[in-house]
Amino acid sequence: MDIGVRSIFQNYRDAHEDSDVMRGELQIALLAEELGFDSYWATEHHFFGYSMCPDNVQWLSQIAGMTRRINLGTAAVIMPWNDPYRVAAKMALFDQQSGGRALLGCGMTDAEAAGSMRLVARDVVPVLRATSGARPAAATG
Repeated sequence: MDIGVRSIFQNYRDAHEDSDVMRGELQIALLAEELGFDSYWATEHHFFGYSMCPDNVQWLSQIAGMTRRINLGTAAVIMPWNDPYRVAAKMALFDQQSGGRALLGCGMTDAEAAGSMRLVARDVVPVLRATSGARPAAATG
């Protein structure tokens, strides 16, 4: 069994400076590796202090440069708000930058869950598999 840690970048009721929240989340990520956790996951959330990381792949790229072993995952990339080809391209680059430590978690809004999952299976997964060397890249959509 693998055991991981998830950061949610929470600043509930704006109780802290945003920069303090981000520094705290960075410390959590680095401590997760130091303590031997298998993975560290970062949420994607927009517009609210409830959770404030609008680009978790960008955040995880920073963490990748500061760690060596821990796997790094998106919890989750919200698919209705992101272009599937760009998600695939960003994750492929992130996987290269992190030395193969990238983990992709996809999320949806309740109203769009089934359609978004089909979109991920149809458009994102084939591109990610192709960029990992499994077969030539092709995507629809």
